[in-house]
Amino acid sequence: YATANGFCKDGMTVLSPAEASLFLGDLSRLEATDKIGLPFSCADSIYGRAEKGGSLVLPLIFEIKTLLGRKTHCAIFEFIEGLPEGHAVLPKWVMDDLSIDEHDPVRVRGVSLDLITFAKVQPHSVNFYEAVRDSGCEVQQLLQESLSRFSALTEDTAVPIMIEEKQFPVQIVELRPHASVRIIDMEVHHHFEFEVDFEPAPDLEDETAVQAHQDRLVEALRLRRELSKEGREDMRRKRVAARTKRLQQERVRLQNAAGADGDGKQGGLEVVLRLPTGAKVQGCFQQGAPGAALAAFAVATDWAEQSQPWSVHLRVFPNRTIHEEDALTADLHRALVSVQEEQAPTEDEALFAVLEEGNRLASARRVEASAHAEASVTMQVPERSELKLEARTQRAFEVQRFIMAGYDPEEASE
Repeated sequence: YATANGFCKDGMTVLSPAEASLFLGDLSRLEATDKIGLPFSCADSIYGRAEKGGSLVLPLIFEIKTLLGRKTHCAIFEFIEGLPEGHAVLPKWVMDDLSIDEHDPVRVRGVSLDLITFAKVQPHSVNFYEAVRDSGCEVQQLLQESLSRFSALTEDTAVPIMIEEKQFPVQIVELRPHASVRIIDMEVHHHFEFEVDFEPAPDLEDETAVQAHQDRLVEALRLRRELSKEGREDMRRKRVAARTKRLQQERVRLQNAAGADGDGKQGGLEVVLRLPTGAKVQGCFQQGAPGAALAAFAVATDWAEQSQPWSVHLRVFPNRTIHEEDALTADLHRALVSVQEEQAPTEDEALFAVLEEGNRLASARRVEASAHAEASVTMQVPERSELKLEARTQRAFEVQRFIMAGYDPEEASE
């Protein structure tokens, strides 16, 4: 879906209503919805754009996308005064369905969705059918009324259905006309109907059928959660690999820039580095060595191995920065240099670019090595029979002997 209202924010930090209530007051009303709360500045961005002549797409619908690629869609609950920039508030049940935790990053993007015409759902438990039976309601009517309370729906997500003040999650299996649809309309009082289909209830009097149905639903839910868990673990491993790769690259780059001065073991300048943890390490450096020598020494420490900084910056009291190209001067002897850590990017796209760049370089090196190997391959020498070579040599000598005796070359060859 195309971006609407020019709104797209990467790396927004998610908070649940309970977490946000600690500094914003009671937000329990938001928990009862499927909507999103955004900073008040986002309203300025969206409506300010419209005031400058840009188009304004209503109702305001947003796509929420996690780092694992899971998505859901919802309308705006409120632009919240006091909500910090770069933060968003989502109902806890929405966070759980997306498999995200407090303070996880998401992308929030404005979109335009068509109105729903059809929805097919699958209850997570046979308890849903028992609750419907006990309520005396028709399943289809109950589902339509319950789904109408949401602002938008997305396939492969789960929403809670309230029956007699109890929540029963149902899976959104299929939607029309698209995989994501809106339910709210511009006319808030406008009522429209849409078709609802659902998996038929098992025979509630047949315990075997009920158990088989329940087992199948539980297994489907378990597999879905396992896939989400595996995806989260895979992303975690990939992030660690990117940080490790970056540290290795920084070590090589700084060591090359420092030359022989990067080990901190030679020279008359005794410099103490104060690491971000407060620990101190001392090294000896040559006067005139580049500042990169101090940085190389810092990223070679145990602290760097554990913290995996994206980069480091060096500062000396009161307010002096030591750049990599700066020459180390005599006044640094026994000075205390603070090491400041540059954090890794919060956006996975920037983080994983390190791995992609590493793969490209490795591929280029393989191609170069292959080309070099092909160029250095010597011409194959055709196989020769030593006996034949010896016979030819002997004949040549014989011919030469006859020529020297006065025979014509042709006669000698015969």
